[in-house]
Amino acid sequence: MARMTYLKEYKKSVAVEFGVVGLHEHCLEIEEQAEERKRNMMSAIRKDPANRVTERDKSQDPMAWVGRMNNFQASVHEIIYSELIYC
Repeated sequence: MARMTYLKEYKKSVAVEFGVVGLHEHCLEIEEQAEERKRNMMSAIRKDPANRVTERDKSQDPMAWVGRMNNFQASVHEIIYSELIYC
């Protein structure tokens, strides 16, 4: 769990305050929120007409489609980590 690793390495006092059980529960909750947020953000990106990513694009130029999707995933990952993991 990324949040647990972050707290143990950079926010030791916060990790100690939670205790073992509390820290684990907190990190599971953050993990669930992050996964849900990732699904919602990726869905919104795919539906946004400004991004112009369609199944037709996928069949016409698969490598470009994969590149764009990887770019979207990297952006979502960065947002989630900055807002949920590293806060």
